Amino acid sequence: MLEDPWEIEAYLASKAHLRPATKRRYQAALRGLKESCAQIGVDDPQGLTPQVLRKVVGRELVRRGSRATVDVELAALRGYLRFRGIPDQGVAAGRSGERGRRLPRTISKQELRERLEAAPAAAPSGARDLAILELLYGSGLRVSEAAALDRSDLDFGRALVRIRSGKGGRARVVPVSSVCLERIASYLEERKDTKDPLFLGVRGERIGVRAIYALVAKAIPGAHPHMLRHSFATHMLEGGADIRSIQELLGHSRLGTTEIYTHVSRAQLTEVYREKHPRGR
Repeated sequence: MLEDPWEIEAYLASKAHLRPATKRRYQAALRGLKESCAQIGVDDPQGLTPQVLRKVVGRELVRRGSRATVDVELAALRGYLRFRGIPDQGVAAGRSGERGRRLPRTISKQELRERLEAAPAAAPSGARDLAILELLYGSGLRVSEAAALDRSDLDFGRALVRIRSGKGGRARVVPVSSVCLERIASYLEERKDTKDPLFLGVRGERIGVRAIYALVAKAIPGAHPHMLRHSFATHMLEGGADIRSIQELLGHSRLGTTEIYTHVSRAQLTEVYREKHPRGR
């Protein structure tokens, strides 16, 4: 069997720090690059001249959807080219800003208040579900972060929660609301066990991400956990929080990732202007 000159798998093996889902996206992006090159007669990565890169990268990105997807694929390409020692001449150095940025969907403060107050606390798993909902919205956690929490990560005295399994392996400590602490305390009191996971699933094991998606959709029809995180950040910004503080709370490594929420607020301000100002229509 002939050795693959592209060495895509060798490159992916060198990226041990990547999350499995990100690594799969890198793999798909680079295989797509390889296939596009084959279609124009380039069967070896040494044939990736700036002209070829501009041609195949442009064609690949046109087929992609969101800005986030494009940015991940550009990151995969930049890393691969460095790995192979191939100059990209700036072809893969940019971001997908020209393609437009899809604003994250949020839930209004009023709807969130009504939904959280209406959610049944006495039903089976009700106390747990309420605690999770309050934590996702009140502290801006990712769904995977909430699922991975242990009892020891929660500091009731200082009203803080430690995130040990953040994206990219970044740990952080974030505040927890008093309402959320009350919900968690009620849930733990009902459990009457000493298991380490903060939240348990129906079988008594650590709750899974899918279960959290399901409970969010049940409590807030049409919503998903990340919408609560988006709403957390947007409502913080509307309340006067500075963007760097929000960056720290969300655990974003780059400020640019957090700046999407300034676009959300601008969009909402524009809507208010159109509705309220006599010259806005």
